[in-house]
Amino acid sequence: MPLEKGVPIDEYAKKTDSWTGADIAALCREAGVITIKRAYITKDEKNFVITKNDFDTAFKNLAKTLGKSVEEKKK
Repeated sequence: MPLEKGVPIDEYAKKTDSWTGADIAALCREAGVITIKRAYITKDEKNFVITKNDFDTAFKNLAKTLGKSVEEKKK
């Protein structure tokens, strides 16, 4: 699934510095699921692009589940 241009991957890398590989894989998977749900709800099959908002939502959801701070690693 394509990633929207301008999604700050380096920002997420800093925020997830202490996360395991499995945690990061779960973050990417969750962002993809959010994208699919958004495209389904809007009935826009061409809208299968992961956005910054999708990643932000996935990050907040997963950080809460993992017991990680959302504000973690802001540099």
